[in-house]
Amino acid sequence: MRQTITIRLPEQVINELDSIVAQEHTSRSLVVSEALRRYFANREYPAPKGPDDC
Repeated sequence: MRQTITIRLPEQVINELDSIVAQEHTSRSLVVSEALRRYFANREYPAPKGPDDC
């Protein structure tokens, strides 16, 4: 099940996020989801298997 969350980020982080989104022709949601999956993997927490598992 997908859920919406709200987070607050510093302007510099938003600018960098938007730059990546523009370069990769993707969405903020996909970039943040991928970043969280990688974070969980590095922390040895079980990460969702794919975009439908978020």
